[in-house]
Amino acid sequence: MGASDGEGLLHVYLGKAVTGKAQHVDITLEIGQASHDIRLLYSFKNFFNAGSVSPVCDHTNLDSVMWAKSIYKCRDVRQVIEFINKYPLLTDKQLSFKALESIYNIKQAKGHNTPEGLATIKLLKAGMNRGLGKSDL
Repeated sequence: MGASDGEGLLHVYLGKAVTGKAQHVDITLEIGQASHDIRLLYSFKNFFNAGSVSPVCDHTNLDSVMWAKSIYKCRDVRQVIEFINKYPLLTDKQLSFKALESIYNIKQAKGHNTPEGLATIKLLKAGMNRGLGKSDL
């Protein structure tokens, strides 16, 4: 998924814990594109039958788009993970992707509700998007 290699953002958000409840963990994959590539983002959305496209423009006129992003939230991430596992990223972003996949798996297993699982998520998150060299792959 070359667009994700170049213009993708893998993000894990840790929300504040509410008394008596586990800390909120949200996972997103975002792909940003210039205005002339908004149709590419819609093709990703249609291919995965998931996600959303958020153009910065008058939403009734795609020709006026200045910038746009396609967002895949946690509920949609599984199919994107499966696709990227089949067609791996070619840059150091693959390391961040593997961390995101591990965080996703911990969350799916409800591990984020335990102190150990949350500590692992925080450790993995801290290492994401660091721009490690290809020798680290």
